[in-house]
Amino acid sequence: MSTLLEIEAAADTLPPEQQAELVTLLSARLARTSGPSETGGDDRVDVEQEFSRMTHQWRAETAFSSSLTEMAGHPAYQRIIGMGRLALPMIFRELATESDHWFWALKAITGCDPVPPSHRGNIESMAADWLAWGRSRGYVQP
Repeated sequence: MSTLLEIEAAADTLPPEQQAELVTLLSARLARTSGPSETGGDDRVDVEQEFSRMTHQWRAETAFSSSLTEMAGHPAYQRIIGMGRLALPMIFRELATESDHWFWALKAITGCDPVPPSHRGNIESMAADWLAWGRSRGYVQP
């Protein structure tokens, strides 16, 4: 049986469109094969709920911080990064509704950085760059 790291390494060799398809396929398969969770829902719902809880906690506890290092190092933010590619559609959904400091997580999860130097520091432009990247790879619906 392959480890998650081996699967992610193999996925990185695929074209971007196939990477997004693989994440969707594996998420659905995981939900089917692992059965109901302790709370009675499926794993997909649990991931969504965990993401929502962690996002709420992260925003509440860093609302008055101006330190990007503090924001990115927050345990809830790190937990979101730990969700790996499963978190990408949710991060992009959040980024599309409210520009926020998701860039560190996106770069950590994807290993990419589509933001040109001229856009660095401009949250709106950085968000637009990442959303375009996510759209081109199937993580963001047009």
